[in-house]
Amino acid sequence: MSKKMLFFLTMITMLLSSPFIFDNIKNKNSVVLKILNSEDYIDKEIISDFEEKNNVKIVYDTFDTQENMFNIIKTNKIQYDLICVSDYMFQKIMNYDKEFIEKLDENLIPNYYDKNKNEEKSKCSDFIEKILKNEGIHEKAVCYMWGFIGLVYNVDFPIFKKQKLEEKDIDNDMKNWNILWDKKYQKTISIKDSIRDTYALGILKTFKKDFEDKTKNKTKIFNYGNENDKDAIKHIEEVKNNLKELKKNIFGFENDSGKEDIANNKIGINFSWSGDAVYSIKKARQNGINLHFSVPDNGTTNIWFDQWIMTKYAKINKKSEIAHRFLNFISNSKNVIRNTKKIGYTSAIASEEIFKYYSEVYEDLNSEEEYDLDYFFNNKRKIKISKEKKYQLKAQFPESKNIENLVIMKDFGKNNELILNMWNELKSEDNNFYIYEIVIILIESILFIYIFYRIKKIKYLLKK
Repeated sequence: MSKKMLFFLTMITMLLSSPFIFDNIKNKNSVVLKILNSEDYIDKEIISDFEEKNNVKIVYDTFDTQENMFNIIKTNKIQYDLICVSDYMFQKIMNYDKEFIEKLDENLIPNYYDKNKNEEKSKCSDFIEKILKNEGIHEKAVCYMWGFIGLVYNVDFPIFKKQKLEEKDIDNDMKNWNILWDKKYQKTISIKDSIRDTYALGILKTFKKDFEDKTKNKTKIFNYGNENDKDAIKHIEEVKNNLKELKKNIFGFENDSGKEDIANNKIGINFSWSGDAVYSIKKARQNGINLHFSVPDNGTTNIWFDQWIMTKYAKINKKSEIAHRFLNFISNSKNVIRNTKKIGYTSAIASEEIFKYYSEVYEDLNSEEEYDLDYFFNNKRKIKISKEKKYQLKAQFPESKNIENLVIMKDFGKNNELILNMWNELKSEDNNFYIYEIVIILIESILFIYIFYRIKKIKYLLKK
């Protein structure tokens, strides 16, 4: 046999034995499902399992913010079949393109839409379903995770100890959103580098008296500044002024580092998403740090929902059936539990198996304090909870007595530009401050060099 022929046969053997080749042969006729989701927002093994069980290849991409995701949609470079969007972004996409989001077939997602006939009976919680129906979202979206915003804080933070602040006093302080403006907590607080979340914080401070007035509509108050607010300019200005004062009192803005900083004793208070709060409390406990969690002012805060939407491209490219199958797969109770363990956030799915999981994680049969989860799971679901894990469960599920104080913040709509300008003005002062600091340092350096040079010259002249 010639050397050329031997080389040719060797190469063929190597290629055919390559896993890459076999993977391509295996996936040659499989469906390719394109998914877009937030970073670190799913257990990747769930994706692998779905691919393996359904002969599907998933192209899985991520984004860092909802606004960046919206820009990806508008560029239309990749025609995603499924996208995870927030509640306000759902509205924004519908306003941008009414045909973009496809209506879902409830019969193909029995684990979510209560069409399940097997013993598991997983479904979207009645509590969540009612809210989403009121928002007109339920038929076009599968709610993935939900949560709210609150305060994670360290009662044993060194600066608090130095000021001789007692645990009971700190706990009492954290019942009021206004406490973030208090000088005694100066430079110990981090807040979100996010227009919507920090604007929400400004709303909670600025219109505290309106929220306390039971004759007023809380949803309307929480949406001061959006397109339906006739006094938008006035309200946005009031919020901006309060946020300017807050900025003087905080340690800094953050988007993802806060959950680590509070768990590692670098800050004393973090304005946090509930899922991040769960993560922080768990990690801090491993570090020997005891974190607490509070939703101030009787639980008055922003409730948010992240949901999966199926795009028009799934229908155009004939991916609807497999897209529905994926949504059903991640709504399965076992996969919900896997996801919760991995990312810390709370799923919209309610089932006996999921309640049992939370009971195993949180229950202390020796405790006399019960935590009520009836509103989410139905049928008198309560967990005896220890003090050690009470705050973690509070971050997982809001207290039942306060759920009426959870309010949805809608899309800013036509007034988005007004709030964006407010935010840029608020943040630009940081940039101006740093530029000012750099200029001062440069001037001081030049003066130092000049004086040093003059002294050297004088010494030289004196020697002469």
